[in-house]
Amino acid sequence: MFVLQAAPVTPGDPAFSDSRQSWYFDVIRAKEGWGITMGDDRICVAIVDNGFNLKHPELAPKVVSPYNVWTHTGRTFPLEIDHGTHVAGTALALANNDEGISGIAPNCKFLPVQVADENNMMTTTSILDGVLYAIYQGADVVNVSLGANFAGLDALDESDQQRFINNHFKEEERLWMEVSRIAATHWTTLVFAAGNNNVLAGIDALHRPSDVIVVSAIQ
Repeated sequence: MFVLQAAPVTPGDPAFSDSRQSWYFDVIRAKEGWGITMGDDRICVAIVDNGFNLKHPELAPKVVSPYNVWTHTGRTFPLEIDHGTHVAGTALALANNDEGISGIAPNCKFLPVQVADENNMMTTTSILDGVLYAIYQGADVVNVSLGANFAGLDALDESDQQRFINNHFKEEERLWMEVSRIAATHWTTLVFAAGNNNVLAGIDALHRPSDVIVVSAIQ
């Protein structure tokens, strides 16, 4: 059995010298991973989110096929809560460009898909449209760090939360199962954030397909 090993790599971006900004790279062992690969410009990562600042110097050189599902155009824009630009930077910000800090996959292309309108309203349909657009544009990875708010359901114990999953949002579950099937036929990997409500992944129906990656954090 062979295991890939390489010397750790630390990009030269200035924020790597500040542990308050760069601590998480050590937690996820990014530097060891970068010794193997920092991504490739043949790989396209779609970020489906509320909006984007595509003039940001960490992202501008790598943008391909931007899309706004509300206007059906390539015009995207950041909102007051600039969640999309933040997520895109975390995933894909350029390395070794003397700006800020690196993304996790700094060499990959960036396909931005805006799914919020000017009032920051998002719907299941707009998110669905965004994910399907990214798949049919040939994205290799589609990241969706969005979801419904289930604040308060953490008061239920785990067995009650599981019963909730088994008995609620079944139509939406079937919808996302079909999206997952379409993604698989296009060799697209779907990645979803598990959410911030301290509840079981799967309460939100978009997490339920077995072949999507759902990412959560622990303390």
